[in-house]
Amino acid sequence: MLSNVYIDNMLTLGKNNYGYTFKQVQILCILANTS
Repeated sequence: MLSNVYIDNMLTLGKNNYGYTFKQVQILCILANTS
């Protein structure tokens, strides 16, 4: 399971680079695959 800090960093990068929604969906897919 990914750490909360890692997830927070990825969401922050998503806001800066691509937009929150796109990265949020990516994170959810990653979590679904690793849970």
